[in-house]
Amino acid sequence: MKTISFSRILPLLVFFVAESFAQVPAAVPASSAAETQSIYGPAPVPWSDVWVVQNPKLPPGVDYHVNHYAEWKSDALKAYDAATAAVTATAKQVPAGTLWAVIMDIDDTILDHSRFQKMLSETEQTFSSALWRGWVESKNAALVPGAKEFMETVNKLGGKIVLISNIKDYEELAVRERLAGYEIHEGPHYAFILARALASQDDKGERQKVVAALTRLTDAKDEPDVSVIVVGSVGDQLTDKMDGVAFHPVPQGSSEYGMYGKPAIGQVPPPPK
Repeated sequence: MKTISFSRILPLLVFFVAESFAQVPAAVPASSAAETQSIYGPAPVPWSDVWVVQNPKLPPGVDYHVNHYAEWKSDALKAYDAATAAVTATAKQVPAGTLWAVIMDIDDTILDHSRFQKMLSETEQTFSSALWRGWVESKNAALVPGAKEFMETVNKLGGKIVLISNIKDYEELAVRERLAGYEIHEGPHYAFILARALASQDDKGERQKVVAALTRLTDAKDEPDVSVIVVGSVGDQLTDKMDGVAFHPVPQGSSEYGMYGKPAIGQVPPPPK
């Protein structure tokens, strides 16, 4: 029976222990105390598909996504076509016997959360972890056009899809179930998910660092001579980029405006005064 060298998994153990301890911070700012009082996270605000509209005027990125869906869908498909072409070309240059992977974000890269953004805008609410958890656990997110086909192409080419998301660990089950609802499963479509610990401030960089080692452990049976390379990353946010790796952006909204955060395409306009 083959054994796994402790020295090779030690860095991974350190990473996961650090993430676990991050869930119980020594000092909790007053503003976030309600969200970090339990390892189970905040109580979700139940999602409702009906809400009272306080402001019908949507921000430009959300408006484009929701009210010009055909155009946004075309943009998303073009983005995934470009990513597919680039990864296909790169895969042909990967040396024989080398494992390779593509890192993908989940939120608004695979799962479409524009309805949640529409609700926030129309009800004039700001983002909260409780509202977000209610939405995630409702499992109503749509599928970003082209995402599933891209994942299937990478796997057919012999690559692996690794999902790195800022969903919290307590939300991961609901996300997996929503992906499964679109016939996107661990194994055939993605190798594993690296979610975010409850109080972790990690911007994905630390999780990106362990992708090669985890891919080797899960696929190459800890063969030390097997090389693993990441050939690209795909995401809707600038924070989805990985140093030294080709980045393939997915639009949140139009080419000019995104919906939130630091969009990879466009920008988020400041709120009206």
